[in-house]
Amino acid sequence: AAARMNADADLCDPGKSRRSGAATDVEGQIQRLSASIKNTKDQAHGSALLQRGRLYRGKHDWLLAISDFDRAEAEFERSGYPKSSVSGPWYPSTRASLLTERGAAYREAGEYEKSLHDLDAALLDSPGFSRGYIERGLTNFRAGRHDRAVDDFNHVIVNDFNSLGYDRARAYGLRASAWLDKGKDDRARRDTDSAHALSYRL
Repeated sequence: AAARMNADADLCDPGKSRRSGAATDVEGQIQRLSASIKNTKDQAHGSALLQRGRLYRGKHDWLLAISDFDRAEAEFERSGYPKSSVSGPWYPSTRASLLTERGAAYREAGEYEKSLHDLDAALLDSPGFSRGYIERGLTNFRAGRHDRAVDDFNHVIVNDFNSLGYDRARAYGLRASAWLDKGKDDRARRDTDSAHALSYRL
């Protein structure tokens, strides 16, 4: 079940570079960002570091990603966090987005307590951010806290207000893996059916 959940998370992680459906020149993007970072300062500098950290995370370079997220956080703490360009209960602040990205990278690096610390802080900052609950659910699952993982996925299924239903579909699929690990095959089958139905509609 753990292997299935890892595969599920890898396939539906919006941070992965392959979500565009086409091969992307991630290395080229990193090189261009690295060159531009030298000429930026204040919030622009922090934003460039945050973007490069996301690219490193997409390449599974967890330590480089965490380093860039750390540097972006330090820059934003000094110069102020930029306001998000979109608004709504399901959209995170820039701070919550950064903490969620770093929390996910910490998880993949095996640093579960650091991951949970960042994800808890992100959800305090932006309590309607469904992806934050999904990432925390994944960390709880990997750390062996299966009941807490189910609680996080439940929150998304019940409270996600995004009309597209993308995060609910992910939450159903990931909760199915948690049910399998707990030996509750019938619940897992129902959640898998719900995930498929939402995905088909999407």
